[in-house]
Amino acid sequence: MWESDLAGLASDLVMGRVVSIPAFDGADLGSVDSLVEAVIHALSTEFPGYGSWPYDAFGRPTEMLRELDGSRAWPGVRAVGDLPGADVGRLAGALLDALIRCPGPGEPPETELVVWLTRHAAERLTDYLVGEDGPFDLMGRHGVTLLARTLFTLPGPAGAAWFPLVAQHSPGSQNWYAKLINPWLPGPGPGGAGWAEQDWRLRFRALAEARLAPRPKLLERLRSGSPAETAPPISSAAAQVHMACVYGTAMDDRLIRDVAKNLRSYLTDDPHRDAGLYWWSPQDEREARCLRDLLEISGPPGHRARLVEVALRDRRIDPPLAGLLSDPDLPRPEWADGPVPWRISQVIHVGDLHLPGGHIGVCDPDDDTDPIAYAQATPVPTTAPVWVVTATHPLVREPFNAAVDVPLIPDAPITRWGVLPPGRHDEGGVLDPYYGRIGVGAPETFTDLNHDGDRIEDVYGGEPVLVDYGPAGSVLAVASFTGPCTIYLAHDAHDRVTRLIVDLGVINWDPTAHGDIPWSPTSS
Repeated sequence: MWESDLAGLASDLVMGRVVSIPAFDGADLGSVDSLVEAVIHALSTEFPGYGSWPYDAFGRPTEMLRELDGSRAWPGVRAVGDLPGADVGRLAGALLDALIRCPGPGEPPETELVVWLTRHAAERLTDYLVGEDGPFDLMGRHGVTLLARTLFTLPGPAGAAWFPLVAQHSPGSQNWYAKLINPWLPGPGPGGAGWAEQDWRLRFRALAEARLAPRPKLLERLRSGSPAETAPPISSAAAQVHMACVYGTAMDDRLIRDVAKNLRSYLTDDPHRDAGLYWWSPQDEREARCLRDLLEISGPPGHRARLVEVALRDRRIDPPLAGLLSDPDLPRPEWADGPVPWRISQVIHVGDLHLPGGHIGVCDPDDDTDPIAYAQATPVPTTAPVWVVTATHPLVREPFNAAVDVPLIPDAPITRWGVLPPGRHDEGGVLDPYYGRIGVGAPETFTDLNHDGDRIEDVYGGEPVLVDYGPAGSVLAVASFTGPCTIYLAHDAHDRVTRLIVDLGVINWDPTAHGDIPWSPTSS
């Protein structure tokens, strides 16, 4: 009879040594309750948790570990829960607690286990997701993240029901979604096989109906780039529109534009079919205006009017809503019909570079291993003005730093342009830090700049910072947010270096192709 050694049986069950209960020979409910208590006690004693993160940087254990293998422990715990009269809710809660305390370092729990937890420990699972059962140590937060990863891919209506909670409260959901539409991205994915076609529609609709505040960060990037392959399935189109109308703010909102791009990839030449791709039930005027904006930019000129006419004829909308949606005075933005170039807005004199060694160089301040990684132009004057060129774009709210211009010999005629000779880490003068900082100035200062994060931290906010290191010289630190940068040198007839320009990857200006410099370093 199993009642004779409850503690031993409970330990075997949670450690996966036993996965079923011996024959239930008419044991009374008191014995069942005792076994439930023994299993709960075994989960807490066998898996007590850790005081700190118990792995090193390579994922190796740094202390004696007792990781809870959910796939091994769950069958036995479930078997106890299936006994007549067993308190399955308490068992599920105890197993959930242990999974949070002692997760393994790698893959999330299997789907069937998490489905069982959602059925029997939903309230406790919710508390963990929203952070109301904290504070957690590092392992606890990791355990919650692994559970959330499984919930993120839980199939069908059950997964859709949990999706708004995961999207709002799990910091990893934004990255997991990015991996769904970009499987080639580095980093951990959501796990499992991703979403089935119906799951996209169910999840987007659930997120729209939840009307969360603030808007989940997952919605900041609903698609990746322009390939149609990165768009969600066409069956989710109306749910996307619903979601965009609930959470969108304006025509230039990234969410509205992403959904519009997706819709363009689904459209046909049949307005009756295309009308079925949209959601036509805005709850208030704000949502109606978002729908109007989406109709305008999701197709060519005239697209909005045609679809509104069809929707009215098919009784999808009433005449008052049709009037708002078909507003003839709605301006159509230039960017709705194709790419719009960045436009230079300011040329700002930041100050003077001091180059006591007669050299000038460009570095990546975020490169800890080789701060002087790029070649230098020599000889140059010991003092030179430095200008930062900014540019604006109708879809970007703040100006971006577009170029750094250092006229070394002002007014000298330029006879040829060249790319800065390759350094140790670049090819053809291309500097390739993404979303980082560029340093331009005296190479003798680069090592100091590399370790001077506190002084130049504001650079990430967009403001250039001129740092003076006394006798070593000075250097300008400037943000580069958009992509690879290219370093150009102007030469005169005597082959002297007369100017250094760093294109920061915004306007992508190439003097070897365009010749004239599209800004004046004497204006602001």
